[in-house]
Amino acid sequence: MYFIRKYIKTFTMSLQEMFLSRANILLWLISSYIPSIISIFVWLSLLGNKVEIGGFTKLDFIKYYLYITIFWYIIFGSFSQMITAGIQKGELNYFLTKPYSLILKCFVNEFAFKVVSIILTIPLGIVFIFLFKTDLSINLTPLNWMLLIVSIILGSIIWALLETIISASAFWTDENWAVRSLHSAMTLVFAGFLVPASLLPANISIISDLLPYKYIAYLPISLVTDSNKIDVFKEVSYQVIWIFILFLVFKFIWRIGTKRYSGTGG
Repeated sequence: MYFIRKYIKTFTMSLQEMFLSRANILLWLISSYIPSIISIFVWLSLLGNKVEIGGFTKLDFIKYYLYITIFWYIIFGSFSQMITAGIQKGELNYFLTKPYSLILKCFVNEFAFKVVSIILTIPLGIVFIFLFKTDLSINLTPLNWMLLIVSIILGSIIWALLETIISASAFWTDENWAVRSLHSAMTLVFAGFLVPASLLPANISIISDLLPYKYIAYLPISLVTDSNKIDVFKEVSYQVIWIFILFLVFKFIWRIGTKRYSGTGG
């Protein structure tokens, strides 16, 4: 119970810090909507008088970029930098001898940020809806609502495992910014932030299908935009498979990394 109380304390302290800096967070949230708004205007310009592009109508593009922005705060995050700092600054020494995980601590800190972000992004979403003057309601069956929640949880796990694997590169190098930058670039392209996954060129789409990034937010967004276009259960099964693969990779890399870390005295 002691370590659970430690995580709860970490969460409450992080939450307090977030609310103290809510003005900065709000400005950051506003700025994060700007790329999505620009993307919408670009696609609407390309759409012109056409009814659709690659199956996407005007409403589809608006929904897509609104929801992927919202899902960033729910599914994604950037706690790999916190884990990296913990390794490089020697904080991992404390966690190796305690029933208290550096990874979980960073995850709890990130979760506190998500809570504040989601609260602050609600009025921004309302402004977004007002700006484009369109109906962005979600019409799902009870089964698809359940699948949406499951897919969001599975996507969050995939992202957390990727972030942890990326951060483990700090065991071998003092500067892993290049690895994290590559990870960020691949996220932008293959997770659908720049272009919806279904609109990627055929050769890039093949690469996307072989990487885990597509399965982080593709299914939740597909469910809230048009669940009839995808095989939901197949996509969920792919998420589960990627979680299994990434967990094995994480365990292998983290075990080797911590042994190297202990062997060099942290």
